[in-house]
Amino acid sequence: MCKKIGIIGSGSWGTAVSQHLALNENQVKIWGRDRDVLDSIDKNSENPKYLKGLKLSNNIKSSESLQDLVKDSDVIVFCLPSNFSRKVVEEISSLDLAGKVLISSSKGLETNSSLRGSELIKEVLGDKTPIWVLSGPSFALEIAKGLPTAMVLATDNNAVNQETEITNLFHRGNLRIYSSKDIVGVELGGVLKNVVSIAAGIGDGLGLGLNARASLLTRGLKEICNLIEVEGGKLSTVIGLSGLGDLILTSTGDLSRNRTFGVSLGRGATIEEAIKEVGYTIEALTSSKAAVMLADRHNMEVPIISQVAGILEGKQTPANALRELLTREQRAE
Repeated sequence: MCKKIGIIGSGSWGTAVSQHLALNENQVKIWGRDRDVLDSIDKNSENPKYLKGLKLSNNIKSSESLQDLVKDSDVIVFCLPSNFSRKVVEEISSLDLAGKVLISSSKGLETNSSLRGSELIKEVLGDKTPIWVLSGPSFALEIAKGLPTAMVLATDNNAVNQETEITNLFHRGNLRIYSSKDIVGVELGGVLKNVVSIAAGIGDGLGLGLNARASLLTRGLKEICNLIEVEGGKLSTVIGLSGLGDLILTSTGDLSRNRTFGVSLGRGATIEEAIKEVGYTIEALTSSKAAVMLADRHNMEVPIISQVAGILEGKQTPANALRELLTREQRAE
């Protein structure tokens, strides 16, 4: 059944999600702050800033007004960096959202609060509507090209009656969707793997070798497991698509902005130079500090995540971070 879908965010991910849903014969409207991008989508069926050269479906149209997009949509997908989300959610908080489906696909934590995307939406909107979370190993360009991908769509028990309908909205073509009731695990897995992926990239940039990469990813995965478990998520989720799957992709794939950013830092670039090289938003720039704050609340040690946060805050160098990790006291695994 054709749905009216509103995509909030006109970056690479928002455009890719729009393309997938539009090719499944849904009516898709997309909104973002960059009017030039939206005009190009309408006039040329292309997002020249983020997915240049990719022809977009004619079923994708822009919306000049965020409020109009929300009012006209049955399903609303948030495709924004985490630190831009609160302002946008506040802008729509006065609208009638009854009966609408809200889906968060952010892979970041709000800096000062350490809130996940779904938590932020719920804090602002209350219980006006159930919240869903979409996550998993997925580069925007490959989603937009229709290459085979598997992801997870999570909700809580309040929305279980809609599960089949919403899952089938995305489960089309070459995109396979698995359902989950573990919002915490699915969402935090997507956030924390970004930080660990930067660590892996830094190691590659320093030329530490494949042994070091495997060690970093394995111990980083342990930190992800510990944080997800203490926050109420399930360990079984961590070894699935939204945890281990996303970590493998982001830490090894050449399209990974987090890995590319880390490699640049490992080779001696400044944070500003590394950001310029990537050219896209790096969620872990803010999420790393928020993740450490989250761990501190539970009196937990997260050595790899903490070292990455220190590097990104300018308090630590990659070489010193490596030295501190290697000289930690020996312990049982």
